[in-house]
Amino acid sequence: MSKRPSSPDETARKSPRISPVPLDPSAGMEPDPFFQAVSDAVQLLQDTDDSAWARALQAPSRALAGFYEVLEAAFEGLLPHSVSADVDYFAVAQDEDVRRLVRGSVDANSLEALRAKLRGMSLPRRSPPDPEKAQKTSVINVGDVPYGQSGVEQAIATIRSWNRPFQGETARVLRETLSSFLDPGRDTYARYSTLVNASGTGKSRIVDELGKQVVVVQMCVRERGTTGFPPHDRDLMFWLTGKVSCNDGRAEGFLYALLTVTAERLKIVEKHCGLADLRSEARVNQLASAFRECMTEGQTFDAANKYRREFYGDVIAVAEKFADTRDYGKTVPSSQPRQLPNISKAAEKLMKVVFGGSTPELQQDFTGPAVIFSFDEAHVLTHTQYHQRTGGKWSVFSELTRVLRALEGYPIFSLFLSTTPGTFEEHELLPRVHRFAWNVPEKRQILPSITEVVFDDLAIRAREGEYTLERVTRDDFMGHLGRPLFGSRYDAGNQYVRQDLLDFAALKLVHSNVWGYQPLADDGLLACLAIRFAFEFRAKGPYEQQIEREQVECHMRICLAATPGFQTMVTVASSEPLLAEAAAIQLGRRVYFEQMARNLDAWGVHRGDRGELAAMLLLMKARDNVVYWGKPRVFSVVDFFGALLPSSAHQKLKDALPSVSREGECKAFSETFKDARMAFNHFIKVQEYEVVNVHYLWALVVRGAAIICPDHQRNVEIVIPFLFHDTTIQATNVSAVLITVKNDHAFGTEVWEHHFACMDPFDFELFSEDEAPLPVIRMAFCLGSRRSGITIVAPSPENDGSPEPPSQYTAYDIWCAGLSPETFPAIEKDDVKLWKDVARPPLGVLEALEMRDDRYMTSEVRQARSDMRRRMMPGAMALGPHFSAFIKLPQEVSEDDFSDKEEV
Repeated sequence: MSKRPSSPDETARKSPRISPVPLDPSAGMEPDPFFQAVSDAVQLLQDTDDSAWARALQAPSRALAGFYEVLEAAFEGLLPHSVSADVDYFAVAQDEDVRRLVRGSVDANSLEALRAKLRGMSLPRRSPPDPEKAQKTSVINVGDVPYGQSGVEQAIATIRSWNRPFQGETARVLRETLSSFLDPGRDTYARYSTLVNASGTGKSRIVDELGKQVVVVQMCVRERGTTGFPPHDRDLMFWLTGKVSCNDGRAEGFLYALLTVTAERLKIVEKHCGLADLRSEARVNQLASAFRECMTEGQTFDAANKYRREFYGDVIAVAEKFADTRDYGKTVPSSQPRQLPNISKAAEKLMKVVFGGSTPELQQDFTGPAVIFSFDEAHVLTHTQYHQRTGGKWSVFSELTRVLRALEGYPIFSLFLSTTPGTFEEHELLPRVHRFAWNVPEKRQILPSITEVVFDDLAIRAREGEYTLERVTRDDFMGHLGRPLFGSRYDAGNQYVRQDLLDFAALKLVHSNVWGYQPLADDGLLACLAIRFAFEFRAKGPYEQQIEREQVECHMRICLAATPGFQTMVTVASSEPLLAEAAAIQLGRRVYFEQMARNLDAWGVHRGDRGELAAMLLLMKARDNVVYWGKPRVFSVVDFFGALLPSSAHQKLKDALPSVSREGECKAFSETFKDARMAFNHFIKVQEYEVVNVHYLWALVVRGAAIICPDHQRNVEIVIPFLFHDTTIQATNVSAVLITVKNDHAFGTEVWEHHFACMDPFDFELFSEDEAPLPVIRMAFCLGSRRSGITIVAPSPENDGSPEPPSQYTAYDIWCAGLSPETFPAIEKDDVKLWKDVARPPLGVLEALEMRDDRYMTSEVRQARSDMRRRMMPGAMALGPHFSAFIKLPQEVSEDDFSDKEEV
């Protein structure tokens, strides 16, 4: 037997990005398209003898491609891409059980058995082109990967990204914000605020950067068993959460110790740096920067440095001694500042060290806080406890904020950093804030929460005409847009970290640490849908509010604003194309539609009043069908419509002439748009129509964003920009697909031409009056129609039979009626009812009438209760129960009696 080569011909391999979902043939489901695609190729390798391999080697482009595609899809459920790329697939396939299981996977529409086999194998590596760069081991053990090479590389990338120069103005804005909080005119409860936002937005890094200008004492109280950076201060966390109790003196002792030990350490830094005679603001800056170096230099991913550990060891020792002496002042009502002379004296001493002796002039001239106590991962301190005797609520956080009142009048501020909104409650120390109020009564004002974080500061700033679609759809470009987590990691990482950037983003989005395919929980599904479809939360109660908070805490959603205590908050799905692409990967091979449909109401998200969410889902499914399975992220407009519409309608569209056209532009659709290209992977909700102009749209093309228009303002709900001549991104090359969405039954298969007339691109201000407009595509999605059909609107002649005179613009019009497979191939026959549910208007009364809130209720009980509720709203809808109790009808009224205009 001749020796087989160590690695296959690279032309025989593809790189699918999505792991197939195991399907149950007994459930009557359609065969998975992935397995259908590779079935014929794998059939050539169904034998296990060497003759089959000999035949395969003679036709690698067909047989081996399918075989390796199945293997790679299986590995996507087990390994990150950087590791699976090193696997010698040909050597793996020499195992007869593997070859048998590959064939069995295709027959069973499932990869589970194959994955189980691979999970227990030692996988041979491919031979590297450079022997000096060979790995120390020649095999890969699947179970070791999450804790081996990949984990170490990710940790190194994290530290390197932390140490890179800070970019942006966020630290300056934070300092100015804190300065405004110290305004003497504010009558605040205590000088503290919360800095809360999603993971990866640079909260800790902003405060660290501020430590170069003012003295920042950073404390990370992250819980044991969780990972992150900067490293946690373990002993301090255990002491705060395990020792501090309500009114036992330890909270006072902690603050006294923090002030005292900081002053002592700063004196040593002052002497070491020769700052004793310096009295300007430069002194504070140099002292702060040197102290920051002492606290952070040499820290690792897992542990703080020795200096910092000893610092907090001293703080704990002094705090315990202080509490034991019981010398911390008399207890007074919590509504008044505590009389704590020792703490006041310690604060005075600290200020003298910071400012260089008794220098009131410098203190007056110095703007903002001179010292900041920063508690990272501060939600750990908000665990509610109950006093043994009184039963009153308290927490470590409430104890700390109580004693911080003793620092009133000093330029000392405390920040509590967290990804968890809604946990910083005052625990009865303050009157409850009304959920619609943005301030508590002025005399006891809580300072507003801070939500401003680093965003787009690492972006590669594009000039008009400088970039192409191919460039802006690469991982490295997309990763630098949005939060700094991904761009900084890409810049600091090696080739493996960069290759795995999309996988890393996908894990962060669904709050998982397991590589590859996993079933999506409801909250993970919501996160993926939210980032792609710009979900708006319109929470009506505590349950929905908690879901929204958890999306910020665990699933990367941005918090735009919040009231003190987070009684109300505004969150948004910001435009982050890398996260959107990661969401596309998570969703791409999963059957998620039923799971989504049954949860929409429970999530409290706004689906659009006219069926906009259903329309966006259809458009995005078409995009995903064009892009995935190894195809580029840039695709042609003609191909996009081939995925969106049935094949017969697509063929008619390609041959169709514009419904209106400028002189010389009356050409077939396929000819007009032969060079047009598009690339989008998410929607953003714009707040004003002025953005929907080519001079803004080109910038959104850079982000891979399609547009949801403002509610109920004009006759267009969705805009998808595309490039007309080539892939160069500039305003003169931008046109758009303009879509109006209707879920009213009145809009059926008959074309209402005046609706297209209302989508005039000049009236809509897509183009300016002095510009030569590019051809546009206009669509009407009549999702409430009871009949299905697609009409490609033809040019309309004048009444005398002569051609219509030239228009100011060229437009191709498509009328799509009905939510059915006949209109949109993306809709499965069994899912039609779910699609119609998604397209219905989210009216609170309608939801109540239709009993949508209980998915476990039987249809009989649902119908009976729904009829009774309808009787309680006489005359509200054209259905029998709204009339039958007080009107004797000649025949029962039902939905079937109310049809589309053309069906009457």
